Amino acid sequence: MDPKTVWGVDGDADAFARAIVAWLTANHRWGSPVYLFGESYGTIRNAVLMRVLGEKSVPVRGVVMLSAIFDWVQTLPGEDLYFLGMLPTFAATARYFGRAGKGTDEVQWFEDAMDFTERFYAPALLRGDRLPAREKASVARRISKLIGLPAEQIERCNLRIDLDTFRRSLLADEGLVTGRLDMRFTSAAPLPVQGSTAFFAAEDPADDAVESVWHAAFRAHLDEIGFAGAPTYLVSNYNKVGVAWNWTHEEPGTEEPATAPNVTYDIAVAMKRNPTVRLLILGGRYDAATTYWNVVHDMSCLFLPPALKERVSYRLYGCGHMAYVDVPTLEAMGSDLTEFYAK
Repeated sequence: MDPKTVWGVDGDADAFARAIVAWLTANHRWGSPVYLFGESYGTIRNAVLMRVLGEKSVPVRGVVMLSAIFDWVQTLPGEDLYFLGMLPTFAATARYFGRAGKGTDEVQWFEDAMDFTERFYAPALLRGDRLPAREKASVARRISKLIGLPAEQIERCNLRIDLDTFRRSLLADEGLVTGRLDMRFTSAAPLPVQGSTAFFAAEDPADDAVESVWHAAFRAHLDEIGFAGAPTYLVSNYNKVGVAWNWTHEEPGTEEPATAPNVTYDIAVAMKRNPTVRLLILGGRYDAATTYWNVVHDMSCLFLPPALKERVSYRLYGCGHMAYVDVPTLEAMGSDLTEFYAK
């Protein structure tokens, strides 16, 4: 089989579905409950997979989505959904570093930022250059109080602060930049000559802090259990897989392939076909890779009937993209997962 047939949204989900069916058969486990757990891109996989498994007559009991992204449109340049999703995360980060919200409760501050995003920020962005100058300035001042950047800078950017700008700006007076996967991490800012946008986007203090440690621990574990895998383990493979990934997805019920897929439609179809499945969505306030507001927004646009909506649960932690970076999140997530599986 040509690996490229698997390097895509639909090919990947199909490969996982076939592997699960084969494993259930080989291990005589068709009577066991089936659960899916996915993180980051794994939540796109989960969304499609829960539908595809149902089509292969595999009953899925529950699905856990950690650091989820469902609608790829939010990643495209210039999309207002991107800026809307970023604002609560920026607000949480500004509060964490004492640049906004001093003395406020972490949970309440984030909820207030979510509320502001929907009731004030979104309408302002929708009006574009039709927003009167006085209103624009007023919104910029309110955003400034939330995310800790000067109102003048926010206004110059037409109320749209992208991730790179925020990461460079928040702690610029200290010569620091913030992380992306977990915005609580910092590192020394790049030199002025290192002005490449692509370079900066790939430089993540959160990655630098943990990736090599995880890699070493994983390789040590393989050695302990006597598994002789490949001599080189790729923590990520963006060059061969990421760049070549086929994002085209046959969204159920639309009869049109989408190049920027929205896999919440797969979730809705799977849940309507299997109304006993449960869904647990986990997110972090400091995750700028898969922002929590977007997930909540995407799910709300499915207009699920009350009986199905009750089967979807949300948990938000004081963490970034990788929930397992800090112990308090691990403990809270462990308790939440125990409760979820017990149901």
